[in-house]
Amino acid sequence: MNLSTRSRPVRGVLLAAGATLLLAGPAGCSEDRQTVASWSQHGGQTHVNAIGADVKTLLDVSGRGDDPTIASRCRQVLADVNAAKSYGKLPDSSAESSWEETLDRAQAAASHCLDNVKAGNGGSLADAMEVETAFRGFVRDFGAATGRS
Repeated sequence: MNLSTRSRPVRGVLLAAGATLLLAGPAGCSEDRQTVASWSQHGGQTHVNAIGADVKTLLDVSGRGDDPTIASRCRQVLADVNAAKSYGKLPDSSAESSWEETLDRAQAAASHCLDNVKAGNGGSLADAMEVETAFRGFVRDFGAATGRS
């Protein structure tokens, strides 16, 4: 089964989500909204973009045990997750909760991917779809926190 064609619609969603987050600025007069926007503008957006690309990577490597680049790609996802986890927390509890869920699921999916590579398999489509779903939830919560929902 060629899974790469199944991920194409998701790529559009991820690009749209990234664009939405890039546009998120201090949309209201609320100090919280400005603080969330500041989180994004001062480095958070870089991590969001990396994790958005990582969702695509995890979908791309699903079931592709014959690709010699899978291990390095999954290690890059882990590196991106670790960098994002070490960045400051979002000042909005709902957005932070969904961000942490996204990062935890991405970390688990990339770890499973590396385990699967040792067995001659690629990443898990189920794992990748869980990360993608969590990322969509984060985009929704982040948009609400910045007034861009």
